[in-house]
Amino acid sequence: RLADRGERERHARRLLANGAVASGVTRFLREHLAFDNVRLTTKDQKTFPTFDGGVASAMAEETRRFVEHVVWEGDARLSTLLTAPFSFVNKPLAAIYGMSGVTSDTFAKANLPAGQRAGLLTQGSFLAREAQPDHTDIVKRGKFVASVFLCSPPPPPPPNVNAAIPPDDGKSTQRERLARHSQDPTCAACHATMDPIGFAFETFDAIGRWRTTEHGKPIDARGAVPELLGPNAGWDGAVELAQRLAASPAVEECVVTKLFRYALGRRERDEDACVLASLTDAFRAARGDLKELVVALATSDAFAKRAVAPAQP
Repeated sequence: RLADRGERERHARRLLANGAVASGVTRFLREHLAFDNVRLTTKDQKTFPTFDGGVASAMAEETRRFVEHVVWEGDARLSTLLTAPFSFVNKPLAAIYGMSGVTSDTFAKANLPAGQRAGLLTQGSFLAREAQPDHTDIVKRGKFVASVFLCSPPPPPPPNVNAAIPPDDGKSTQRERLARHSQDPTCAACHATMDPIGFAFETFDAIGRWRTTEHGKPIDARGAVPELLGPNAGWDGAVELAQRLAASPAVEECVVTKLFRYALGRRERDEDACVLASLTDAFRAARGDLKELVVALATSDAFAKRAVAPAQP
C-alpha cells in the first residue's frame, strides 16, 4: 500500500499527529543546529566567572525546549524558529539575557527583551558556542549561519594564509581589526560572506550577554550579503538579520536540501533537481511549515524509490 502516494501521505500525517516521529524530526534539528555542542563549551574564568557547565547545559536545554515547542505545539514554521519573540529560560539564563522577573531555576516560557533577541540565533546555545573562550568571534558566527542556513560554507583558507583573528589591542573593535579581510583579495573571497553576517552578533559578548560598546566604542552591527540575501536585505543587528533569513528563498532552499540529505542518507544528484524544486514549492506553499515539508518528502518519488544501476552486459 505504501507504493501509493496517497497512502504515504495518510500515514505520514498520522505519525506526525501522534508524535511518533517526533524524535526523528527533532533529531534532525538538533544535528542541523548543533545546539547540544554548547555543553562542551568552556570560557576563560577570569573574563566570564559566571559561565560554567550548568549554564552551558541550561543553554542547550533552552534551545531543545524552544524547538520542540515550536514544532510540536506551535506552528512548526521556520520563520518562527528564527524570529519568535519568546523562549524558555530559567534564573541563570535570565541573568545573562538581562531579563527581570525570572526567579526560578525551573524553565518557563518568557518574552525576550524586545529589539535585542528573537529566535534561535540570539540564544546562548549559538552565541556562546560560536565564540572564543575570552572574546567573540565574528568569523565563526558568520561561518555557521552561512553554512547551516544558506548552504554556503566557505572553502578552507589557503595554506599560506594566517587565519587567526588579529589580537585584541584593547583599543580597536573586532570589526576594525578584521578590516584586512575586505582589503586583502585573498581573504575577501570568503570573508565577504562570513564577516557581514558575523557583524550582526557583535552586540552579544562571548557568553551571549547584550552589549552596545567594545573598548568604549559603539558596536556597528550592520551588514549585507547581496549575493545570498538580495540587494535590499541589509540588516542592523541579529534581530533584523533573523528577519531577513526568515524571508529568504535561499534559506528555504537550504533547509529543504538539508532535510533531503538527512532523510535519504545521501547527497542530491542531478536527477533530484525536480524533486528538490517540488519540495521547495510545497514548503513555500505551506509558509515554511516543517511538518508539511516532512509530508512532502515522504510522498516524493525520491523517498519511495531507489535508483538501481543497470546490469552490466
